[in-house]
Amino acid sequence: MNEAMQLSLQRISRWGNIVGWTLIIVGGFHALSGFTLFIVGAIPGVLMIFLGLFLTRSAQQARKLKDEHGETALPRLFENYANHIRVNTVLVVISLLYFGITFIIAFFSVPLGFF
Repeated sequence: MNEAMQLSLQRISRWGNIVGWTLIIVGGFHALSGFTLFIVGAIPGVLMIFLGLFLTRSAQQARKLKDEHGETALPRLFENYANHIRVNTVLVVISLLYFGITFIIAFFSVPLGFF
């Protein structure tokens, strides 16, 4: 493994861990605050927790690949990253739907005199 790849794996490991744990903590806060309003409000927070878990798992596999050159580390790194992308896509779709529904409600509420 060349030096550039080792440096990249080290960065993935470090920043994946930092951002992953941040997502887990912030997702927990979002889930708690969303749960107090309505159960459905907790879904984005729970998804953020899963994003953090997949990212920290990818970081662990990057560290293992860099340090031990494990054969299973690279496929697991890619698997966890692919799961991260899937969950992130779901979160983006939910956000777009929420924005769209909010926009439609606001658009039709103004002419009806609700605002």
